[in-house]
Amino acid sequence: DVLDVLIIGPGQAGVPLARELAARGKRVGLAERKHLGGSCVNFGCTPTKAVIASARVAQLARRGTEFGLDIPKVAVDFKAVLERARALVTQSRLSLRDGLADRENLRLYPGHARFTGRQGSLFQVQIGGQEISAREVVLDTGTRSAIPMAARCHRRRARSSARRRPPANTASAPRSTAAGTGAAAGR
Repeated sequence: DVLDVLIIGPGQAGVPLARELAARGKRVGLAERKHLGGSCVNFGCTPTKAVIASARVAQLARRGTEFGLDIPKVAVDFKAVLERARALVTQSRLSLRDGLADRENLRLYPGHARFTGRQGSLFQVQIGGQEISAREVVLDTGTRSAIPMAARCHRRRARSSARRRPPANTASAPRSTAAGTGAAAGR
């Protein structure tokens, strides 16, 4: 099988892109190693907003008398709040998966994707033990950041040289003045 486009990491951009390309007749594959939806659905927007919504309801309940309501006690069950947030995340993941199922020209490949080489103009990608060929590959791999090696080396050198410097003599350092105007010195 040869795909027109393989999208690695179907998050907020990858899923709609896959749907649109498939609707235009392209053979599209989505590779996801863990959970559909990317950072927003899985640990960013969705669970955060769910917890904030619970906090907002608790805050409004505490202001019940302003609305003519007698709410004797408002207690937050944090475990239940988090369970609700997790349930919304699970619901979002399942909705994404169901929305991709049985779509013409679109297939989900579960597993870690790894480039293995080229075969002519095709990219060779291994996904969960299966070899996939694709004319184009889109990387939509999300929010895990990495510091390039050169920057890490520069940071180490900067930290080690800072340890070798003698401490500054703070006793003879000039005193700061209020807003830098000399007001503290009575000028």
